[in-house]
Amino acid sequence: MDLSGRYWHGHNLSGANLSGANLCHINIERANLFQANLSFSNISSIYAREAFMKSSDLRNVCGENINLERANLEYADLRGAKITNSFIYGANLSHANLEGGDFSRSSFEKADLSYANLRFACFRGANLRYANLEGAIIDNTDLDDACIDKANIAQAIIGRVWFRGRLLSRNELVRCHILLRDKDLGGAFLKGLDLKYAELEDVNLGGANLEGANLEGCNLKDAYLANANLKRAILKDAILDYALLAGADLSEITQFKGASLKGADWWRAGRPPEGEFLEYLKRHFPKKYY
Repeated sequence: MDLSGRYWHGHNLSGANLSGANLCHINIERANLFQANLSFSNISSIYAREAFMKSSDLRNVCGENINLERANLEYADLRGAKITNSFIYGANLSHANLEGGDFSRSSFEKADLSYANLRFACFRGANLRYANLEGAIIDNTDLDDACIDKANIAQAIIGRVWFRGRLLSRNELVRCHILLRDKDLGGAFLKGLDLKYAELEDVNLGGANLEGANLEGCNLKDAYLANANLKRAILKDAILDYALLAGADLSEITQFKGASLKGADWWRAGRPPEGEFLEYLKRHFPKKYY
């Protein structure tokens, strides 16, 4: 079925069966394709900006130079899809299934991929800058040459990942992710991440969310942690010498044995240390100016 070049801007195509059709160069900007079936279709060069494609069937679609800017693809099925060199900026792909798909060299900047299934998917050379990957399944995923700068990978289920020519574990990917940020992690969402022994000396973590993060042995010397959330963080053997902690949340920290806070202004925390941690700081790093 050849439907190439059709102009369906704003049309209601909810539930439409377009499986196997030639949809090249169609315009479905702001169209309603809720639960539409586009499986096995050729979708090269379609213009689908802000299209509503929630729960649509896009299995094994094939195309490039596709514009899906800010499209709603929540819960969409994109298993085996091949969507390359495409613009998917700010799209909602939350809970979508992208397993086995090829999205090489496509831009997912600021896209929402939270809780999406990315198993065996290829994002080689893709732009995932500022993308939300919270809770996503990232296993046997190819991120080689991809840009994940400032992407949110907190609480993502990470298995094996190809990145920069290497097969990485979750912790290795997290560390590579941080190294890409050029010491600017201001406002970053790092809740619950395992950053054990990471090198974060002189890094800007102002306003970052590190609640429950594992910072065991982490080097945070001279780090800027003003207004950061360190609630329940693990600080065992961490080095926070001369770190700036004004306004930070240092409450409910119970694992701190061996932590060093020489010269750190812990007493200026927004939510101060409590219990044994407070006594530990008073005993080893009393309030004074260095």
